[in-house]
Amino acid sequence: MELKQLRPESTIRQILSVTQLSMGAWYDKRQAVAVRKKPGPKAGISDAEVLEAVKAYLADPVFYMEGYKKIKVRLKEEKGIVVAKERLRRIMSTHKLLCKQENRTHPERYEHNGKILTCRPNELWGMDIKEFRTGIGKIYFMGITDHYNSEIKRWHVSVKSTAKEAMEAIRNAVRNEFGQVSHNICQVHSLKLRVDHGTQFDSRDFDREIQFLGIEKSPAFVRSPQSNGVIERFHRTLKEQLLHIGSIQQLEEAKEKVSEFVTKYNQKWLLHGLG
Repeated sequence: MELKQLRPESTIRQILSVTQLSMGAWYDKRQAVAVRKKPGPKAGISDAEVLEAVKAYLADPVFYMEGYKKIKVRLKEEKGIVVAKERLRRIMSTHKLLCKQENRTHPERYEHNGKILTCRPNELWGMDIKEFRTGIGKIYFMGITDHYNSEIKRWHVSVKSTAKEAMEAIRNAVRNEFGQVSHNICQVHSLKLRVDHGTQFDSRDFDREIQFLGIEKSPAFVRSPQSNGVIERFHRTLKEQLLHIGSIQQLEEAKEKVSEFVTKYNQKWLLHGLG
């Protein structure tokens, strides 16, 4: 404009050519906005207020490990705060409050610091199921170990992992150790069986079977594999040592390989706890 006043005879095109401006810049008379606001309706609550509400809820949640979609519903029902789920996800992600992020409160696991080894044999047995992939598909190893010396009492291998198969494994162990399967045959030893909370071990049929044999069930703590650590450690050994099991093409071959290894393990495996 100052150039136009100094040189009234100059045309607009000449002035724009000298100043290296476009015609659009000349005709755009809108005032520049320092911070451009997002289009659309404005939220009734700020991000900071949403964040404080989320932190307040997570400090005492109804359930642990709920995702942002469920927290969106919790905020609406319990605090009357309506917030879009993608906005809530952005706020929680920025402040690392999503399920698997570091600032999120997680349920405390039970820290097992007790002793699971026993002072005499046949006081506490441990049982669990280990899955293997072979040429015939998945097979399942169900073993029973003694917490006294880590001996594998007996085992069962099957293509199924049902309560019926687990019952077959425990019968094999009782028959191998006490000579027969009969009513209350294990009661004189006050034998306990440590198992986790798998569906096989929580089934009614399995409970009836061990009660018939006179075995007391000793459930492991939830999310605490250490409390059944003897059989868990054997499963690791079995997986590391029986590397060729993946190439097995027949179930009988799998049973033969497992039998050979268990026999060798019981006779020659070195355990520091046994000197």
